[in-house]
Amino acid sequence: MQCSACASLDAKKKIYDHHLVNVINDTEAQGYIDQNVPEHYLFKGLVRICESCGYGELETQLDEEKIASYYDMAFWGKNNLTQRVQGAIAGDFSSTHLARARRQQEFISSYRTIDTFNKVLEIGAGDALLSRELQKYSLTDAKFDVCEPGEHWLPYYEKYNINKVADFFPFKANKTYDLIVTSHWLEHIQHVENTLVGLGNMLEQEGLLMIEVPNTAHAYWDLPVKDTPHIHFFTERSLSKFAAKAGFEIVDSGEFGILFEEHKAGKPPNYEDLGRNSKGYSLLILLRKH
Repeated sequence: MQCSACASLDAKKKIYDHHLVNVINDTEAQGYIDQNVPEHYLFKGLVRICESCGYGELETQLDEEKIASYYDMAFWGKNNLTQRVQGAIAGDFSSTHLARARRQQEFISSYRTIDTFNKVLEIGAGDALLSRELQKYSLTDAKFDVCEPGEHWLPYYEKYNINKVADFFPFKANKTYDLIVTSHWLEHIQHVENTLVGLGNMLEQEGLLMIEVPNTAHAYWDLPVKDTPHIHFFTERSLSKFAAKAGFEIVDSGEFGILFEEHKAGKPPNYEDLGRNSKGYSLLILLRKH
């Protein structure tokens, strides 16, 4: 089986959510999974990791309806989601969450001033803090749309003049956008290349696409990092290859934030910690449609 990003045939495998378990072959790994992972778990199995570009993909085939149900409710949990929405309406956000949105806005504005964007779409928006950060620098008539499952966030979106247009991507849009942003969403979807092509089709010519995902290069697979519910695992090289295959020009990409070792140790990153940093725990990439 060749790598979806770079077509290499060389790969290693890790047990999903159990990186530190050393197994000799797939049969031994499956035995561990059968014995230690509950049958009802949706996300489980082996991750195939390309030895060339570092891209990883969960081998288990997932049911679309079960995934939709998971993200509609189980991802946050009903009670936790209600509390999260109420907290967002009251303006209760962690300093790390606010700092990340600020860093993302600065990453975009390094290449194009925010007040030149008139139609912005955030996918997998949740509390849409990046959209709200962009609103600070936008013209008053700029339109901000979001794609986010369920109805839970609607009162919050209404309060901040954000329009929900869909539950899931892809969806049939009645407009194109000059900026699309996604933060820690691409690793959850089913098909990376098809998704990137679809995003490109929703962009205007010269429109920008900003993506942030976890950086699974470096120490990731040697740490007890919780994969659930990720399906895809990116390095800067593999994400850039996917972007190029989908026809995008790469404006900028890089590693940002604290190290995964620091993240696992419980360090809460501040604004200064979330800047560009070799081996940082997040990847940012800015793409242009041309």
